[in-house]
Amino acid sequence: AAWCISSFGPFHILDAGAYVGDNVLPWAKHFQESFVYAIDPCPENCAFIEQMSSLNGIKNVKVISMALSEKSTKLHYNGSLNHCRFDRKGRKELSSTSLDHLWKSGEISEIGFIHLDVEGMELSVIKGAKELIDQFLPLIIFESHINQDKFLGELYQTLKEKKYTTFM
Repeated sequence: AAWCISSFGPFHILDAGAYVGDNVLPWAKHFQESFVYAIDPCPENCAFIEQMSSLNGIKNVKVISMALSEKSTKLHYNGSLNHCRFDRKGRKELSSTSLDHLWKSGEISEIGFIHLDVEGMELSVIKGAKELIDQFLPLIIFESHINQDKFLGELYQTLKEKKYTTFM
């Protein structure tokens, strides 16, 4: 893949649903002038990313153990946070926040690239990043399950309203 960093300074990378850092660590090694924000709701995944960053001498990764959604709210899930989908019927509960909140609070800054693999929460995360997206117009890549995700039409429309073009 070819990457371009603008001439006005480095941009930062945000990996939401960072899992164990399989994207975070190579990006941090390649883009050493940028921060890579690794956001994942699973404390064990976050600890693993921090450990691998340390073992590899990577200093430009910031790990945020948090679930993301449209706003600060409670999400429900079943099973393990390691790789889960959130739903209304889940027996376990977890607090979430929005990317706009993380940006306004100074936890993240100057985002030029967003990677979303948030297991069906992509639309909610994008809705919670309206101001961040308006400010920085980042490149956005997201995972989708075409036959499973019912929100894709609304997600494409939301991005289109922000002057984005969506490619499959």
